[in-house]
Amino acid sequence: MTTPPPSSSPIPPGAFAVVPKKDCPHVTAFISGVVPDGGVPVEGSCVGCRDRSENWVCLTCFNLNCARAVNGCSIGHAEQSSHPIVLSLSDLSVWCYGCDEYISHEVLFPFKLAAYRRKFGENPPNNII
Repeated sequence: MTTPPPSSSPIPPGAFAVVPKKDCPHVTAFISGVVPDGGVPVEGSCVGCRDRSENWVCLTCFNLNCARAVNGCSIGHAEQSSHPIVLSLSDLSVWCYGCDEYISHEVLFPFKLAAYRRKFGENPPNNII
């Protein structure tokens, strides 16, 4: 059963929002917190199928893999490598395959910021990352 948002909520009635999990146990186990010298890749082809339409970057090894809606190479990579955390190149959200949820954690912010800067050539407005 869903509960309607409180009257003070910024979410309009009848709408919903994805609220990222903030206590993912995989973040500190798999993410170093150090952005690689080459930065976070924000363009390119999936290493599995070469698709360029909707890719995610593994935040452990920085491979690009396509989304489950394309050919699912990102899921395959997570299962084969035990690298559960990926960053969407579409909207810079972060998904954990171990938790099967969107996640947020301060360790992820340098990666999201680096990806934003590389993708758009500037800092995000009002540090929205």
